[in-house]
Amino acid sequence: MLLGTCIWEFARRGRGTLAGEVLLTGSRLLLAYWAVWFLAVNLFVIGYEEPTLRRHFGAAYDRYRATVGRWVPRRPG
Repeated sequence: MLLGTCIWEFARRGRGTLAGEVLLTGSRLLLAYWAVWFLAVNLFVIGYEEPTLRRHFGAAYDRYRATVGRWVPRRPG
């Protein structure tokens, strides 16, 4: 609950995100927290979300994945 409150305050007051705070403070603890969070999100997306979307949408999802990057958008080509 405390973390949620912190994230909300950062966003509401326009002072950045936790990732930006790592760069500003140089906090190794915050960097470690961010790394664990990023790993957990990736495991969820790759292990659950993408297979679920593939089962639900089939070939249409495969076409979508071929043109859209997972984390970094691709330029239309």
